[in-house]
Amino acid sequence: GSNPVSKSSNLLGRANGTEVYPFFQSTNIFITKKLMKKCSKCGLEKNECDFFFKNKEKNILHSICKDCKRELDRESYRNNSKNRKIKIRKNALKNKEIAKNYLIEYKKNVECVICGEKRWYVIDFHHIKEKNDNVSNIVKKGSLKLLKEELEKCIPVCANCHREIHYNERNDNLVM
Repeated sequence: GSNPVSKSSNLLGRANGTEVYPFFQSTNIFITKKLMKKCSKCGLEKNECDFFFKNKEKNILHSICKDCKRELDRESYRNNSKNRKIKIRKNALKNKEIAKNYLIEYKKNVECVICGEKRWYVIDFHHIKEKNDNVSNIVKKGSLKLLKEELEKCIPVCANCHREIHYNERNDNLVM
C-alpha cells in the first residue's frame, strides 16, 4: 500500500488561507489545512485570508484583521477629514503641475505636422483617434497616465492649422 506523505516536504500550494498537501503518494487524495492567525486588535483567531497583505511579494500579512483595519480606517477618516482633504488637495495640485510640465516639455519637442511651426506655445493637439477628453482637461485632472494615453491619439498642429482643420471639417472640405 501507499505510505502517508510527510507534510513539510510536499506542500502543493497555498490559497485563500489554506495549505494543500498530498495525503498518499501517487493518489489524488489531498489534505487541506486552514492557516489561522490571531488579530492583534480584537484578539480573535481568524483565517489568514481575513488579513490584508502588508507585503504580498514576501507573503507578509498585517497583524490586524480586515474588519479591524476597516474600522481603524473609518475612525481615522472621521477624525482627520480636514487634514485628509488638505492632503488630497495638495497632491492634486502637485499632480496637475507634473502633468502641465510634462505637456510643456512634450510640446517643446514636436512641431506642427502641417506647416512645421516649432513654437511650443502655439502647438495644439488634434485627435485622429477616438477622443476620451481634451488634452487641457486631462492636465487639469492631473493624470499623467491619461495624458500620455490621450497624446498617443493626437497629432501636433499649430493653432492656425488646427482652426483650419476644424473649419474644413465643418464645411465638408477635409484638408490635412
